[in-house]
Amino acid sequence: MTIRIARRLAALALLSVFALLAAACGSTATTTTQAADVSDEPASESSDEGVSDSDPAEADHSGEDHADEDHAGEHDHDETIDVEAASAPTVTIEATADPRSGHNVRVSTTNFTVSALAASTEHVEGEGHMHLLIDGEKQGRFYNDWIHVDGLTPGEHTIEVELNANTHAPYAVDGERIAASQVVTVGEAAEHQHGEADVVDTNLGDGFAMEVTDDPRGGWNVNISAPQDFTISPQNASTDHVDGEGHLHLFVDGARQGRIYGEWVYVADQGAGEHTIEVRLSTNDHRDYANDGVPLSVETTVGEPTEDSAPEDSAPEDSVPDDSVPEDSVMVMIDFADGEVTLASNGSDSDRIEAPLGSNVRLITTDVTEHVHVHGYDIFLDLVPGETAVLDFVAEIPGLVEVELEDSHVFLFELSTQ
Repeated sequence: MTIRIARRLAALALLSVFALLAAACGSTATTTTQAADVSDEPASESSDEGVSDSDPAEADHSGEDHADEDHAGEHDHDETIDVEAASAPTVTIEATADPRSGHNVRVSTTNFTVSALAASTEHVEGEGHMHLLIDGEKQGRFYNDWIHVDGLTPGEHTIEVELNANTHAPYAVDGERIAASQVVTVGEAAEHQHGEADVVDTNLGDGFAMEVTDDPRGGWNVNISAPQDFTISPQNASTDHVDGEGHLHLFVDGARQGRIYGEWVYVADQGAGEHTIEVRLSTNDHRDYANDGVPLSVETTVGEPTEDSAPEDSAPEDSVPDDSVPEDSVMVMIDFADGEVTLASNGSDSDRIEAPLGSNVRLITTDVTEHVHVHGYDIFLDLVPGETAVLDFVAEIPGLVEVELEDSHVFLFELSTQ
């Protein structure tokens, strides 16, 4: 089987980090720890909007969100990994309103080892990472004991943390996911005044380093070594400055993605080309620590360079690449907007699409940060806002195969091959 993935620009609106999609198909039982409601009337801080500490991005949580994985290997997200109740991991969370914006969520676990470098690899009992869900929708993965959640609309929201294996499958007891949730109330944003100075000069800096490792499913796991005299203090975020205390800020291609409250963060696949990952040292009150006025930061370049002028980039926005595609291909156009799926396939909008055995199938879709998963074939197609993604494959598996938006479990269509 050959798979060819091509992307080109399309005139479509961007989605923010971790603002991922509509409710999943079907429901999943959840083991939860329900705490009291927390009321929040946040002050506005546009630079920290979005859910941080994951794929930005989160978005994983940083977001979380940004494509989450490249899915080079088998993906087990639809399944759960059942464990015996006596030895099962546990999780509890405590969400407190941040004095400036959003909520700071503390995660406590037992019988569970977070292993960022093992993410997207084979299952090891009791090992894995966490997934953040907001109102039942997955936002992305994260690796630290604290995470900052921001960008929620006024009203009640449910913050949920789920324990996941290295394979990203949720841990469960008797089929019920091991997770904890808390309802918070978000108030209207208020004005916020920053301090007079944008930076705080310091002698910190020794030992500040960053190591980036490719994630097997796409994106990068980033390990941050904070300066030796610096203390990451999530509980003091958005409070008065204390010299040597604070947190970290993540930047991707120069744009701030959010706060980091620990030594690990997942940065999701940013699409073709080279990208810059930068981490800055921040005070409790969100100013940059600096030496001689220059912010203290570490950065690296990831990805592969691309040619400045690719033929696809100059193609009209309403055109579709058609090189080497058989005339009898089954063409499936997918559009996802405002939680609604729109299909068009050879003149039909049915959610069951017929593809004769051995025929070529071409999927064309765009508009969201997500992954299309063709079950059975175990093929994944990365989606990037503002770009059209194209996937060609041969319909060689008889029977029915489901195609869905992987991260949010949104059903797209069934492929029927006879």
